[in-house]
Amino acid sequence: MNSGSVNEWIRGEANRDKNLNLQPMPLDLQFLGAVPHAQLHDADSNHVGDRSKFCLEYDKGEFPDFVLAREEGRLDDELGGTVLALISHDAMKDRMLDFVIDYEHELSKFRTILTTGTTGRLIQDAVPSLSDKIKRRHSGLQGGDIEIASEILIGGCHVVIFFVDPLHPHPHTEDIRVVFAACMIQNKVRILSNEMHARDWIDKMIRGR
Repeated sequence: MNSGSVNEWIRGEANRDKNLNLQPMPLDLQFLGAVPHAQLHDADSNHVGDRSKFCLEYDKGEFPDFVLAREEGRLDDELGGTVLALISHDAMKDRMLDFVIDYEHELSKFRTILTTGTTGRLIQDAVPSLSDKIKRRHSGLQGGDIEIASEILIGGCHVVIFFVDPLHPHPHTEDIRVVFAACMIQNKVRILSNEMHARDWIDKMIRGR
């Protein structure tokens, strides 16, 4: 969904693959006819440039590197400073509850869990152990999506898990788009927009499977 998420995925996949298919990271790719990498910085150049190195120079900035933290034995500390948002459309709330129940232990390690109103209430009822972590915003219809988008934009939310229902229209569609737009602007946030991606992310990045 954004380059920060893709770069994290690359690091995670590289870590899992390192004992099977040893390759330098970033990959040293060569393209026929590519211009020197330095020309990427030439504002007057009309060439595309050698984007192989440019695209694989991932950002090692503020977002925690869970793979490295797990290897160094400080994963709990990294999660303890990370804010997670859980959002789900009405038709996806049962799936969100199943997800939260299955990953209760991992979710309990995050510093804060932001939710829209109804999703947060349902999670608190289903998994009371997470109640103290959850900070409920308004429901989506009442601006909860926009409130979470604001947190994303100011760097107050690091991971967004949004179970989107693609089959039914939503009266606050524009508010939903604001969440995704905020993730595009604040590129360090991780955005996971369906259950499979969310489960895969926790299994790989946190459980280390």
